[in-house]
Amino acid sequence: MEGYLANPESIAAIIPDYQDNGDVSIIIYRDGSKETVLQKVRSVVNKLAKHHCADLKLLKKKAADILGKKIFCPIILGSELVLIPVKVRKPRIEGDNTLAYINLYSVKNTSVSKNPPFKTLVQLERGLSVESYWSISTLTSKINHAGLASKTLLNQLPWTQKNRATSVELTDVAKRLMELCCELVKSRNA
Repeated sequence: MEGYLANPESIAAIIPDYQDNGDVSIIIYRDGSKETVLQKVRSVVNKLAKHHCADLKLLKKKAADILGKKIFCPIILGSELVLIPVKVRKPRIEGDNTLAYINLYSVKNTSVSKNPPFKTLVQLERGLSVESYWSISTLTSKINHAGLASKTLLNQLPWTQKNRATSVELTDVAKRLMELCCELVKSRNA
């Protein structure tokens, strides 16, 4: 199992990078460490969704429905992992991915970049940062949309709600049933 799947909530950002061995992903963790993964960002995000037993298309559609937007919607994988798409590079060839994904809960601040052609600097935990080609107003909007969509969607999922008057936690039987369902989905996708 890839390192990032062991504790996905520890991910701060997933950044595309051109290296000698091709298009790879750099995973920045919330503790400040980094890992280079020999997969494209899209593959990493797909594996994260599968790891969470989630349908990526359905997650994107639900976020789009909540926000009334069809493109560049956040991917809500859990209460500690909400991925915001951010344009971080220009494509070398047509079809290259230009988007990184930044975890909403790792964003500390945004400011104007002093490194043209980048427009915005997204400051993360531990003094890390990611530069973007999008304007500060566009990025602020994306961050706000991710917060709104995650609150709305996570409130619809009974196992993410806290302080409910009825049952705060799933029963052991329900938890085991979820584990079995996840194992079944994983075995079908393997």
